[in-house]
Amino acid sequence: MLLLERHLFSNETQDNLPIIDGFRLTVLNAPSGIEFIGWTKVNGDTCTFDWRTKPHPKYRDRPAGMVVQETIYTIDDFRITIDTSQNGGVWAKWYDYFTGITQDSLQHLPLRVEVITDPNNPIDVSEDTWLFEFAVAAPWDTYRKFYYSQLGWDLVPGGKGYTAGSPGFYELYTDIINLERKIINPVTQDTTYTGLYLFTNNFPDVYINADGDTVYRPAVAPSHGDQFTIRTYKPFRKELRYEFNTQKVAYSKSQEIDLNKIRVVPDPYIVSNVWETNQFGKKLMFNNLPNECKISIYTVAGDFVAEIDHNDNRGFAFWDMRTYNDQYIAYGLYIYVVSIPNGQKKVGKFLVIK
Repeated sequence: MLLLERHLFSNETQDNLPIIDGFRLTVLNAPSGIEFIGWTKVNGDTCTFDWRTKPHPKYRDRPAGMVVQETIYTIDDFRITIDTSQNGGVWAKWYDYFTGITQDSLQHLPLRVEVITDPNNPIDVSEDTWLFEFAVAAPWDTYRKFYYSQLGWDLVPGGKGYTAGSPGFYELYTDIINLERKIINPVTQDTTYTGLYLFTNNFPDVYINADGDTVYRPAVAPSHGDQFTIRTYKPFRKELRYEFNTQKVAYSKSQEIDLNKIRVVPDPYIVSNVWETNQFGKKLMFNNLPNECKISIYTVAGDFVAEIDHNDNRGFAFWDMRTYNDQYIAYGLYIYVVSIPNGQKKVGKFLVIK
């Protein structure tokens, strides 16, 4: 559903209104997330690896913190091309997802990653790709092989990208490839990040699945040049056309309140900084608030995250950085809207980085 709003100023009339600053087009209840995910170019047999953006169905109902939740903070489309050439692939940054500690070394990924939101002008974002591993310090022979994958990532069935896991933990801590795009504002030089988590588990011919059953099937690795595509829903497409009428809204200069002083502190919020003393210590401050207002928080894709009702004269409010269903937010760019009873709104953004 679309909400079309036109704000009137000074002595404008409702008839034959031009479209000027103050016109707003808002999408309501639009689908978000993944529209398509799968192999779109295959030179040989289709790959049998498990690549997805959601945790395994067996673990989706577990509380946040026990399992990595689906994380999509982009409306870009991504294309992964298998590159097994001699000097191909990318040496990716990586870190231990359990501790959030970035490692000093790099891990080789035999992939090339592109943003193809504009198919005619792909953007190579391979250098911004991350590998998320689990429990890096766990020794393989005595502990690691029962819960996690080998360190690193490859295309070998049952290799470094395969997570077996012990009973109760099958396919829980699979490796994650973070497809990310870094955007630098040419004017302000501010940096924002958009992207998504791709869960990968590269099964061998014979393995025990998350239900504890033994599975027998031919394991097929992708071939050089094969392509895996992820397309997201877009709130607006160039093919859309709309016809609409405008309606005058009440406006009074006596109702003006300066909302431009509202700030988010800290911005950016660094997940791995000294503020992160424990899992209960996360908080973000909105300051210079009017006495009565509502703060609504959304992802850049327009998904509702949380809401804060502020009603006192202290001028600030804290947010515990949890979503409406009590999960900690993922890192990325967020939008906030501060609304006051007379209809005025302040729209801003803040960044959460790792």
